[in-house]
Amino acid sequence: MEEKQRIEKKLGSILDYLEELGQTLPTKAEEYISDTTARNACERLAHKIIESSMDVVAITCKFNKCPANAINDYYLMTEELTKTGFFTKNMGNKLTEFRGFRNILVHGYEKVNDKRAFELMKEIAEFYPEFVEHISKKLNIP
Repeated sequence: MEEKQRIEKKLGSILDYLEELGQTLPTKAEEYISDTTARNACERLAHKIIESSMDVVAITCKFNKCPANAINDYYLMTEELTKTGFFTKNMGNKLTEFRGFRNILVHGYEKVNDKRAFELMKEIAEFYPEFVEHISKKLNIP
């Protein structure tokens, strides 16, 4: 499958996960904290959204011929795409922040602060539609 098609498929998955997150995420932090089922579902959706965006970054980096030292290192790939102007500085910073959050969720580096996680879920819901639009425009994906 061509890189653009793979990216388009990943972007579609991100939008699907975002829709599900919008339906699942409680409106108040207290509800999020007290509803274990919703919290677990939201964390899994956030993980899938962030993971899919990491795949998009990797494919985009390959597509844009990033230096060899950046390949296989998501931080360096994001940094390289930001340095070349593909991502704005703000977008690059948010991708790095969300990747760190994903690592906490997946690897259990530390206990998840549920109140902070709720705030990040809201940020994810706001940020990733912009990410999808940005990638689509940059790569001429309908």
